[in-house]
Amino acid sequence: MILLQDSGYLMPKGEHFQLSPKGVRRIGQLALRDIYQNLLKDRSGGHSTDYRGITEMRPDEVKPYSYGDPLNLNLVATLKHALTRKPGVPLELDPGDFVIYENDFGTSSSTVLCLDMSWSMSWEGRFAAAKKVALALETLIRAKFPRDFFSIVGFFTRAVS
Repeated sequence: MILLQDSGYLMPKGEHFQLSPKGVRRIGQLALRDIYQNLLKDRSGGHSTDYRGITEMRPDEVKPYSYGDPLNLNLVATLKHALTRKPGVPLELDPGDFVIYENDFGTSSSTVLCLDMSWSMSWEGRFAAAKKVALALETLIRAKFPRDFFSIVGFFTRAVS
């Protein structure tokens, strides 16, 4: 008990102890490891995206424009390319002259886990397994996607979040 408290996993609360946030995270990591350790390692697990979501322009990085890119034009660099290629007036722009700012694309999601807390879940350790999955999912989302929303809704005769 003292070792857990010294490690920061338990905190005193009155005459009892309760899990610290560090302790909850550690239990979630262990649950995640237990659940996913036997999965096949040859699957990529990536989620494809077609650049939807919030776009954040990076003014410190530029690249040549290619079809389909957002037209966040770096006007000074574009005009320099056009003038370097063919100086004079009128200015002749070519598609190869366009320079755009790089973008960071971000997406977020909301996940709500519905957890059956009825009496039948106590049979054969079902509720313990469900709590383990809930902790593992919460740990995964908090670690990999910290801006995402995660919530648990428990239900029996009525739903409670």
